[in-house]
Amino acid sequence: MTGKSSVAIVVPVYNSVGSLPILVERTARALDPLVHWQMIFVDDRSPDLSTWRCLSDLAENHTNIGAVRLLKNRGRAAAAFCGISHACSLAPDAVVVVMDDDLQHDPADIVRMLASLESDPEADVVLAQFAVKEHTALARMGSWLKSRIDRYYYGLPGDIKLTSFVALKPRVAAALNRMQPSFPLFGAQLLKVAGSFRGIACIHGRRYDGTPSFTFLKRLKLFARILFSDTIMILRLFTYIGMVVAATSLLVGTFFAIHRLVSNQTMIGWTSLLVTITLLGGLNIFLCGLIGINIIRTKENVERLPAWTEREAVGIATNRRG
Repeated sequence: MTGKSSVAIVVPVYNSVGSLPILVERTARALDPLVHWQMIFVDDRSPDLSTWRCLSDLAENHTNIGAVRLLKNRGRAAAAFCGISHACSLAPDAVVVVMDDDLQHDPADIVRMLASLESDPEADVVLAQFAVKEHTALARMGSWLKSRIDRYYYGLPGDIKLTSFVALKPRVAAALNRMQPSFPLFGAQLLKVAGSFRGIACIHGRRYDGTPSFTFLKRLKLFARILFSDTIMILRLFTYIGMVVAATSLLVGTFFAIHRLVSNQTMIGWTSLLVTITLLGGLNIFLCGLIGINIIRTKENVERLPAWTEREAVGIATNRRG
């Protein structure tokens, strides 16, 4: 890198008391000689109140650290969007890095991310790529399923995997900040605004406390939100099913009509008719429910339901403009 770059680091936090001082120490050791950096922690209303006390102490003891506590737990994506909003206000021209709070992401890799962005003017986003993840088999399976959606629906390049350790050029961070959806999905919305992705190989470390807060159930809920609320994949799938069922019904009806004319026999078709009606009725009910969900989501987005509400802020997070 030439000269000193500026970077704003956003860290969503949930019940991570022990890892936070270590994360700040490692970040300072890696970045102080090379870049100007600020760090915004967003406490997603951790049940453990010592988390906020720890963040308050860090903000009080470091002039380049701020922390925000949300009024209600809204999930990692909402916390990330909140942090990006603060980062864009505090340092509009800085690269924004989003990383986890559990020490699985190495702050030293931020320097390499910045170098990758600077060396490639066409790059919008740099993603950490992990050859091996310290995740359970179920978590890896969920990540695999989600990567298929990222690739086939959102158009993510086949050689890139979407991860939670990401560096955004200022224009991308500003675009995400302007979106401010009521139901944020960080990866999905990033794929909608950015067009050029790069990846760098990084090592995925072990969690500090070994107990992930992003459980399999939460992963399943996130996957369902993406599948049912943010894409038209299900609607498109059932459109194809409806077309196939309709075409099959037409062919079968034509066959039996011809058969009756040729053989002069009456065909009993109540069973197949009942099955067809039941199948189509079930599909209609499912699709009506799915359409209803999306109508409600649209209504709430139009009404600008806040994705997050801040309860309090400390450190540089209190300097937000606007």
